[in-house]
Amino acid sequence: MVLAQLAIKLVIKEEITMLKWCSAALVALVLPAWLAVGSVSAPDLAGLIHQGDQAYAQRFSIAADKPEEFFAAYLPLLRQGIQAYQQAVPLLGTIPVQSQAHVYDRLAQLDNELSKLLTKQAEIEPVLSAGKAAAIASMKLHPGFNEKDLVATLKFVDDVAPLSWGANNWGTWLGFHPLQGLSEVGQVQAMYQRAVAVNEGYWGGSPQNSLGSLLAGLGNLRGAKAHFERAIALDPNYLENYVVYVKYFGFSHDLFSGALTGVRQGQEQFVQDKLNFVLSAPVEPTHPLWSWIAKHEAQELLDQFRKFKG
Repeated sequence: MVLAQLAIKLVIKEEITMLKWCSAALVALVLPAWLAVGSVSAPDLAGLIHQGDQAYAQRFSIAADKPEEFFAAYLPLLRQGIQAYQQAVPLLGTIPVQSQAHVYDRLAQLDNELSKLLTKQAEIEPVLSAGKAAAIASMKLHPGFNEKDLVATLKFVDDVAPLSWGANNWGTWLGFHPLQGLSEVGQVQAMYQRAVAVNEGYWGGSPQNSLGSLLAGLGNLRGAKAHFERAIALDPNYLENYVVYVKYFGFSHDLFSGALTGVRQGQEQFVQDKLNFVLSAPVEPTHPLWSWIAKHEAQELLDQFRKFKG
């Protein structure tokens, strides 16, 4: 137990140290460019990126006992981070490409996370669109990539973050627009496939998890299962992997809306075991927000299970 606690502390310390280092490194990269451009003041861009990084890092220090407590504490910080990075975007042309990518990738991620904490479609859709746009902007930094020929030129993108978060934002947005999804889902799938090829273990195995979700939504449960199980094998501590697996394999869905319609025959124990595991598991120190999101979703699915089973 002592060793486990020590390991968790070391992981958190390493993560926070990395964030501080990245923020400092970005400032060091940015300042020379500002000094050469008299129209841009040094504190503006450096300060904005630092503000965004600091808001992001606060997720590692929030104390909470319930998902709602964590969400309430982190939501204003999440909005602060997005605002800071958004204000930095017009100034990004003065700094190195890798620093520009850092800002765009964070925007794509934070927009996706914000969409998870919102409840109204009218608020969620523009956030998802902004997240997709940020991911595309990051991918455009890769020579050879062309948005108009996206599928064919994804091979030039070797940064997994915009591929993964961008596809998440785009795919979720298409969920609100199923007819448009018929013509664009292939591009989302191609982004997930490229993300798997670049780094399948990114963010707890999210590229594999997300590709499985997309295939399951298209009715390819056999293909989806391999991706779900691969995601869990890559990171058995990333709780969202279990929730998504249960959502598609434990429940039946309406083909058009995706709404849950019942519990799949013979999957009752599978559903209860996996969801109770998520609810009882400790919050993962490297992905605290997503641990709480998983726990919140697991409780909702368990409530649905009990409703269906009467």
